[in-house]
Amino acid sequence: MTKIQRRVLTSFALVMGLTTSGLAYGDSAGDWGRVVSVRVTAQGSDDFAKFRGTLTLAGRRTHPRRPAPTVEYTWGGSTCPGRDLTDGQISQLTEAMTHRAHLRIKPYFKPGQGSAKCIVGFEAAGREATGEGGGPS
Repeated sequence: MTKIQRRVLTSFALVMGLTTSGLAYGDSAGDWGRVVSVRVTAQGSDDFAKFRGTLTLAGRRTHPRRPAPTVEYTWGGSTCPGRDLTDGQISQLTEAMTHRAHLRIKPYFKPGQGSAKCIVGFEAAGREATGEGGGPS
């Protein structure tokens, strides 16, 4: 193996190690959004085994005549095993929905079953702190 081949292989291994370790162990950060809905499933629900609840966030509008894109985050059940939110966290998300005109949420998530994004935490801030400033929400 030549010196150049060794360097390329070492660089490739380093990049792959950094990329996969970030995906495997770190929480991913979603985009800031306003809370559109919070769904909580009870034990009597047919969906209770699949998930305990969902959070839907709306991002920034990309066009004034089109609705803002939405992203769904899930917690608990077989979709997100071991990724449960506390009652207090669910209350905070519900409160954020009440104040959605002025408050934004940045979710942190891990991959779940299929394409599910399992929420493992979140940050809340006023819309000004997220770079949205004034204007219609």
